[in-house]
Amino acid sequence: MPFREATALVTVEREGILNSYIRNLSGKEPVIEVPIESSFAPNVFVSVLAVRGRVDSPKETALVDLAKPSFRLGMAQIRVGWKPFEIPVRIETDKTVYGTRQKQK
Repeated sequence: MPFREATALVTVEREGILNSYIRNLSGKEPVIEVPIESSFAPNVFVSVLAVRGRVDSPKETALVDLAKPSFRLGMAQIRVGWKPFEIPVRIETDKTVYGTRQKQK
């Protein structure tokens, strides 16, 4: 995780935002659990925007301000699959091969 502590906006998206959550993250446990629903099939995108406020007062130097507020954005595709929506189909015929324009009984 890029920060010791951060507040994260987690969104589940596909053609718009389906769900959104706000979570507090720490360097010890930088894991976010996202509940997956069957309505997310076949896939969704999960994005996390982690923001951190200023961690110290600004120093009057010409160097880089490492304590300034910062953010990081990450996105991943989650493949949910079609398994809950599959319909088992079985077809039986009286012949193994049919000719042109020949109908099955």
